Amino acid sequence: MKRAHIQESCELSVIVPISNMAGQLGSLSEWMLETSHFSMEVILVHDVRDNETGKEVKELVDCLGNPKVALIEGDFNGPGGARNAGLDIASGKWITFWDSDDSLNLKQVFSNLVNLENTSVDVIIGGFSVLNEVSGDRRHHYIEFENSFTLSGVAL
Repeated sequence: MKRAHIQESCELSVIVPISNMAGQLGSLSEWMLETSHFSMEVILVHDVRDNETGKEVKELVDCLGNPKVALIEGDFNGPGGARNAGLDIASGKWITFWDSDDSLNLKQVFSNLVNLENTSVDVIIGGFSVLNEVSGDRRHHYIEFENSFTLSGVAL
């Protein structure tokens, strides 16, 4: 298993399990270009049983040359094991799990985190949008619990 560790602590650790996504990493590439502007680390966890996606992920990481991006490779037996491997090296005050095909608004995510600074919130449940790629329609979903803070800015 190849492990990369990010030395400095940060506000947000983003763990992204990746498998069987060859040719579908456009959204990941887009939001990862913005990571240098925020106090965050991105931990990409690639399941080595998928070589084609592995080549694309390595090219993306090499192209970005961003020290805030770590790549872990191994046989994780699914996304749960991949998330756990990412947790092992995460250093952020907050931890989130995103999929490699999520479209994100990082500015909105960090705006919401700033609003949490003087609260006793331990868990954030995020809202999300689902985009129908055929019709272009977008449906928004917000999950609310009593005494919770809902994070917005993530679109699927």
